[in-house]
Amino acid sequence: MEEAALNTFRTSVTGHIVTPDHAEYEVARKSFIVAGSPAVVVYAKNHQDITATVTFAKAHTLPLSIRSGGHGFAGHSTNAGGVVLDLSNFNAVEIIDAKNHIVRVGVGAKWGDVAKQLNEDGLAISSGDTTSVGVGGLTLGGGIGWQVRKYGLTIDQLQAADVVLADGRVVRASETEESDLFWAIRGGGGNFGVVTSFEFRAHELKQILKAMIMYPVDEAEQVLTKWAEVMRKAPEELNATFIILPGFGPEPAPMMMIFACCAADDEAAARAAMQPLLELGTLQHHEVELVPYYRMLDEAKQQKDMRPIAQTGFVKTIDADFINAVVASYGRPNTPIFQVRSLGGQVDRIASDATAFAHRGYEGVIWSVLPLPADLAPAEALEKSNESWELMKPFVKGAYINFQTDSSKTSIDTAYPPETLTRLRAIKAVYDPEDIFKQGL
Repeated sequence: MEEAALNTFRTSVTGHIVTPDHAEYEVARKSFIVAGSPAVVVYAKNHQDITATVTFAKAHTLPLSIRSGGHGFAGHSTNAGGVVLDLSNFNAVEIIDAKNHIVRVGVGAKWGDVAKQLNEDGLAISSGDTTSVGVGGLTLGGGIGWQVRKYGLTIDQLQAADVVLADGRVVRASETEESDLFWAIRGGGGNFGVVTSFEFRAHELKQILKAMIMYPVDEAEQVLTKWAEVMRKAPEELNATFIILPGFGPEPAPMMMIFACCAADDEAAARAAMQPLLELGTLQHHEVELVPYYRMLDEAKQQKDMRPIAQTGFVKTIDADFINAVVASYGRPNTPIFQVRSLGGQVDRIASDATAFAHRGYEGVIWSVLPLPADLAPAEALEKSNESWELMKPFVKGAYINFQTDSSKTSIDTAYPPETLTRLRAIKAVYDPEDIFKQGL
């Protein structure tokens, strides 16, 4: 890139610009998982900065990456030799309609900060699992959070969004304005423009019952079977994730646990709903506490020099055959981390074609995550990950794009049903015909 062109670009942007010669570059070039080597990182302050950055990237045929929180496995929020548009300055949280609990949230806000601020007004939005996950990426991929069974996905609470398009226009997308775009950004990822803010309908939630429950890993078949039975009958206020860890360190000890969350305005009812999860097997350890909702969100831990490879999909029924495959594939040293999150409830009451997130009517979403050395060749990393995933394939459909490791055509083709994918690509052709926002479509 010519220095003259970069200097001209600088004059058109009010936000901070970082290039490889800056001291801040080492931090600016990295996402949470992937370390890139972009030519320019732009910390935009307003819509004009965004438009100028998109125009600059187009004019110089540079890869363009959009970053809100930077947690995506696929590494969309950084690149090699291109432009990173960082939206962390778009982080305001504002209640704009107190009566109807409508909240405007900047795309660069972190879910931990959002949850804390809304808690002051006794409100919550079902959102990500960790405090530093960005509002933008999680929402655009669907958003499977800790109140998913009661209130649906994060996108199911979305009322409208402001979007900067590839041609520089700023539009509002809702059910009545740019409705095709609104359909697409609810599960279709960042393929259509730069979202700068969302309007959500929050719900009243003052406190939750939070639980961490541990069972012996050799009881996985029994515990997972009973866990699925409990969740089929549980009140929708109860949400839970079943996890198997292979163990880490020089003497790894595999572990099995359940994390659960239950809305607790009625504490007695919440404890009654939680109790069956304490009776699934030989209880090793448990912690159950009454906390504000934001305490359910964990601090994400970065693993230095490691790159997680993730596999993900939706399982229709958590039956005996599926459980046998899980037991055969996980729970030993050097196997991936395995998780299954319970779904149902409000997720299933929304039609599968109402949003670009089409995977309604499934009992659970699963992901298998294998931390591998960052310098391992991509093909070798994928092969290692596939070893455990192979037995899962007959039981899963689609993919949760927020946990996909890559956005190749093959991955995107398997993530969506054909009719959803056809509509997404048609909308992409209207709003981003030059494919400026490259995320696989």
